Amino acid sequence: MFFGLSRKETRKLAFEFAISLHKQVPGSWTNAQMAGRDWFSAFMRRHQSVLSVRTPEATSLSRMTSFNRTNVGLFYDNLEGLYKRYHFEPQSVWNADETGLTTAQNPGKIIAQGGTKQVGAVTSADRGKLVTLCCAVNALGHAMPPMFIFPRVRYHERLVDGGPLGCIGASHKSGWMTQENFQIFLKHFVKHSKASTDSPVLLLLDNHESHLSVDGIQFAKDNGVHLLSFPPHCSHRLQPLDCTVYYPLKRYYNAQCDFWCNSHPGRPMQPLDIPAVCATAFKLAMTPGNIQSGFKVTGIYPYDRNRIQDDEFLPSCVTDRPNPDTSSEVISESVTDNQTTSSASAPDLRTPSEVETHAPDADAALSIQPTDDMQNSLPSCDQELPTSTGTSTLNDTALPLDEIQASLTPSVSIAQHADIQTTPRSVFDIRPLPKAGPRVGSRPTVTRKR
Repeated sequence: MFFGLSRKETRKLAFEFAISLHKQVPGSWTNAQMAGRDWFSAFMRRHQSVLSVRTPEATSLSRMTSFNRTNVGLFYDNLEGLYKRYHFEPQSVWNADETGLTTAQNPGKIIAQGGTKQVGAVTSADRGKLVTLCCAVNALGHAMPPMFIFPRVRYHERLVDGGPLGCIGASHKSGWMTQENFQIFLKHFVKHSKASTDSPVLLLLDNHESHLSVDGIQFAKDNGVHLLSFPPHCSHRLQPLDCTVYYPLKRYYNAQCDFWCNSHPGRPMQPLDIPAVCATAFKLAMTPGNIQSGFKVTGIYPYDRNRIQDDEFLPSCVTDRPNPDTSSEVISESVTDNQTTSSASAPDLRTPSEVETHAPDADAALSIQPTDDMQNSLPSCDQELPTSTGTSTLNDTALPLDEIQASLTPSVSIAQHADIQTTPRSVFDIRPLPKAGPRVGSRPTVTRKR
């Protein structure tokens, strides 16, 4: 769920769980308010087959919350509708996306003397210049010649000398994809995909603003290119290029940059050197195996909307909340020339007994008298409430997903109503799963009648 426990948080949780079970703990645990390092080492050794200390990958909150079953389901619904209508074959299903290539690469691992504190590797600059690379691949495993966008005001054909065969280029002062450059790429795409109104193709891409120009969409429509965009912040899991192609491409590109810097000592890399360096990395990464596996793991081709497992949607469960009550309170006011009356200021003419009888009860659910069958099925206050796994220990395994989600649902038990302290069933009672707060409803509206 992207809210993992660190070493220190795990030791604190173990201490709190031991205290809640009335276990005898060492004095050093009590002084530090956490379990010792030796306990953590022994705990990890006991569970080394299923647990390990990992460095997490930073994931934005937008990606975590947007990748949910609703957004993904809408995408697959649109994809299924296009398949049923046009019967696209694998050579007609394309994916296009941009990535950045910089002149300051991430150096690979090298051999160094043991005990050395710092090991360096040469790069062209601390902050290199960015060149955008736009690629397109189809489900059959073929890759189209790429397009380079250089950080220049004017473009020259010599900038792509030495690049992959058939590649093209464009320029922009920022080096990013723009609406004008994307129209150039669309013409390049139609040429190599052989798209037409009689032989339409499907192009999957993200909904960046450069892809959504009116002229570009009209050009695609006139040439038989059907555009389908991914949901916002979901391309990291639904886009074939992001899943299986761009990672090896960056790895091979960094290795080629290291080789270029070693073969050109004392010379900084320039943006015009990137196409020649990228040519070798492009051939190594754009293999049919990598491309076909990208379409397969995303469930795009062969079509499989159940390819994404349920556990991959768990991070979005943190913000799964019911919608706020949108039924706004309407306050009616009658305004006359001589007198203003309001229902809120009207005197209450009921007797005290009537007021007590009709008063809203916040604990109405608790005041319901249980039937004989309910009393026989519920434990008494003197009985010990059963646990899900029997005796709780520090080595309890995690509860199933349905029990975890059930524990997040607020409920009122007999023990809570009678103010009886019970032993926690698991560590989830001490540290529940993360859950976002309720949504804030809209302010009440005031309707004035004159």
